[in-house]
Amino acid sequence: TSAEVERSRLHGGRNEINVTVPGVGEALINEFADFTYLFNSLAIWGYTVTMAWNIGIFWLLLTVGSGVARSLFIVRPNKKKIQELAHLHVTCYVYRGFEWLQIEAADISLGDIVMVEDGGKSLPCDGLVVAGSMVVNESMLTGE
Repeated sequence: TSAEVERSRLHGGRNEINVTVPGVGEALINEFADFTYLFNSLAIWGYTVTMAWNIGIFWLLLTVGSGVARSLFIVRPNKKKIQELAHLHVTCYVYRGFEWLQIEAADISLGDIVMVEDGGKSLPCDGLVVAGSMVVNESMLTGE
């Protein structure tokens, strides 16, 4: 019933994930705030000041270049992809109040019976198979 859906939604919220993608500056700050960059900066400072300034400058360029490449070309684009997946808008059929209703997947509530249609349609929620069968590709989870 709709009252059960509202109680479930108050308890567990909507079936959605909010993923924030940092801006360029925030991504760089998050990357270089890591301990390994602090350690590298101490080593760079030691090389530059004491004995081999050319090795220190090379190490500095290598560290900054790899940090920028990692944060802007690997981590940030991956977060954008995850955000796109989290905002997947899919409609599905749910059995509520003795009838099948077509709703957004974000409106699925705990205890709903959802009809999964053929055709490889993605449905972003957890569930149990009540009737029928299905094949799940778990290779992304297991790394195969």
